[in-house]
Amino acid sequence: MKSTADMFLLMRGMGKVHEAALEKPRREYSLSQIEVKIISFLSNNPDKDTAAEISYIRMLPKGNVSQAIDALIKKGLVKKRADEKDKRKYHLYLTENSFEIVDTIKNVNEGFLQTIYKGLSNEEMETYMSINEKIFNNVLQELEGKNERQ
Repeated sequence: MKSTADMFLLMRGMGKVHEAALEKPRREYSLSQIEVKIISFLSNNPDKDTAAEISYIRMLPKGNVSQAIDALIKKGLVKKRADEKDKRKYHLYLTENSFEIVDTIKNVNEGFLQTIYKGLSNEEMETYMSINEKIFNNVLQELEGKNERQ
């Protein structure tokens, strides 16, 4: 990449391609974009199951996450249970009603990855993943440092 503009174009472009790929299951199951993201997140991160974690990790507004969770609960796709130690905190989990949607989203995600990684050799993929992990850790450190400074 020649410039930061190219880097941001890549990141935003990947996000747009992924959002476009999720349009089919979103429409098929009458879900909002954020509802699809929450279902996907909960299926991929069973140990991160609170609204606060979803909001922080996916960088989504807390209010939007709360509204979407309420809608998913009403649709019977998500349930919540109070934390045993802190009754103010709720853990979320997917219901059996969501399993077909989860499978559809997983298939869409696999197709998305095939699209963006098309033409890369196994060696190039390993190099990319290694570099990407380092960049990811640098970004997390910076974000965590900013949170501590605020």
